[in-house]
Amino acid sequence: MEPRPVVLDSNIIISAFGWPGNPRKIFDQILLGHYDLCMGKEQLAELARVVEYPRLKLSAQEKEGIIAIVKAVAKIVEAAVEINLVKEDPEDNMILEAAMEANAFCIVSGDEHLLTLKVFEGIPILTAKEFLEKYG
Repeated sequence: MEPRPVVLDSNIIISAFGWPGNPRKIFDQILLGHYDLCMGKEQLAELARVVEYPRLKLSAQEKEGIIAIVKAVAKIVEAAVEINLVKEDPEDNMILEAAMEANAFCIVSGDEHLLTLKVFEGIPILTAKEFLEKYG
């Protein structure tokens, strides 16, 4: 069966690398080929900025490793349509754009602005826990 495209918010990706738990379980499913991780170029750039946050206390090697793994497994999509739905945090719109472009079956996020939407263009927006409960 063809892997289903999924968009993980940057906070889920960082959590997958930083701690054991639901985000890591989802990322492991991606590494096993059960899902295709899809993201836009903007999100990849955001991820490169986020790994630099001092509070994450990542070594240079860890930062490079996270970006290298994500680049190796992610399908980078270029959004054809600009979305301006999330006014409170406009950067969140790039997640919606990538999901629409990738024809994702699901968005996984820990971001309240996105989770409040619940569904976008027929694409459910779930927490990591909800995703695992629904899709294993």
